[in-house]
Amino acid sequence: MTRNRMLALVAAWMLFAPLFASAESVDVQAKPLPAIQPGTILAKPAPQGWTHLVLFARPRLAAGDVDAAPDTAKRFAAMFSTAIVARVKEQSGQFQLDEVAMGLAMDIDGKQTIVDSNTAAALGGKLGLFGGRVLSAAEEALKEVKQIARYETMMLFDAKALVHHNNEHQEMLVRHLIWVSKKTGQLGAALWLQEPGDSGFQLAQDHFVVLPPTCVEDRVLHVDKTKFTLGVPGKTAFALERLPRGTEYAFTPALRATASLGTFTPAQVQELAVSFSQAVAQGPSRKLR
Repeated sequence: MTRNRMLALVAAWMLFAPLFASAESVDVQAKPLPAIQPGTILAKPAPQGWTHLVLFARPRLAAGDVDAAPDTAKRFAAMFSTAIVARVKEQSGQFQLDEVAMGLAMDIDGKQTIVDSNTAAALGGKLGLFGGRVLSAAEEALKEVKQIARYETMMLFDAKALVHHNNEHQEMLVRHLIWVSKKTGQLGAALWLQEPGDSGFQLAQDHFVVLPPTCVEDRVLHVDKTKFTLGVPGKTAFALERLPRGTEYAFTPALRATASLGTFTPAQVQELAVSFSQAVAQGPSRKLR
């Protein structure tokens, strides 16, 4: 996505900021993110029933002590991909962000198909004993993904993740901001990392990443051989090496004030939206990486 296109998208979103200023229009109650229906086949530009495939992340062990990982660990680490989808609706000539959902996909007959523990076998997924355990663990992680705030053109949600950060595998939060232009229906998505601090989570980096449309991520996982026991990887043996590739923008002081809040008031949600648009307007600090 070019800078001019991104600026136009954010500007179109912010043009309607007064329309969501009322407290009644902003939901700040934390709640689980919906799951994609099992059996959904992922496709570009979007699977059936959705308008956007926001992110499709295919994991692989490719950093750190990769040679220490047995072949079975490499295979199961790459068995399930993560998908984020969105549905944008038009009503009376204006667009709204109707729903955002996440799910786990695996290759079934050459098609990336959303599965869960109850449906994978019936859908044709070949799990085996260890594959079933890996899927169950991944499902539990998805259940922890929480919507933090939303209104009719924006959603903010958090996903816990083990990340290779400061030479360690650390539990962090990946905060997701998804928005849509009320005028054009174009959708944008941004991510940033948060690490544990003295009073909750705080920003872990000086920038956020804006994803390209229909982002397909080569999700590189870092391997720490010290987290293996008798050749078996522990829960913290694999970690994200980085955020998805995208365009980096620096946090402004105003955006820093709200970007890592654990809970929001409706006024703080609007402050986040305004400061986010201002940060993007300053231009990228780094192009697609």
